[in-house]
Amino acid sequence: MIYVEIVPETLDIEEGQIRVAIIRNITERVENEKQIEFMAYYDELTDLPNRNYFQKVLNDEIRASDIGQKNIAVHFLDLDDFKHINDTLGYQFGDQLLISFASRLKQLLFEDIFIARMTGDEFLILQRNINQEEDATQFAENYYKFLNSHWM
Repeated sequence: MIYVEIVPETLDIEEGQIRVAIIRNITERVENEKQIEFMAYYDELTDLPNRNYFQKVLNDEIRASDIGQKNIAVHFLDLDDFKHINDTLGYQFGDQLLISFASRLKQLLFEDIFIARMTGDEFLILQRNINQEEDATQFAENYYKFLNSHWM
């Protein structure tokens, strides 16, 4: 697939006018723009949204919750002893662990859940449209059980 830009032109000549189009291949420019956008809003290692994207979505949801009287919850996850894993088994192993953990998190994505990688071994989950505090508590308990049953 290639991306093109078409610029129509009308040229005046002695016999009248000629209509022409200038066609430019802009594939490289579009791909560069996509890469820049990806780097601005996604974590390259896990393919999860990053802190910047999470902050943008959170701000939008806070505004929406003020207008629509909907509740949200933010859940914070981190991998215990991750520094020790990196120090003893190496960064390559640590990266694979983060990729695997992110993959497990992605299994629970659905409409009202937004997941992002904050930094290092820290992840955030935004739970939208909750009715009461118990919904957030129940979600956290179920998420914990799911993650632990798949890690062991």
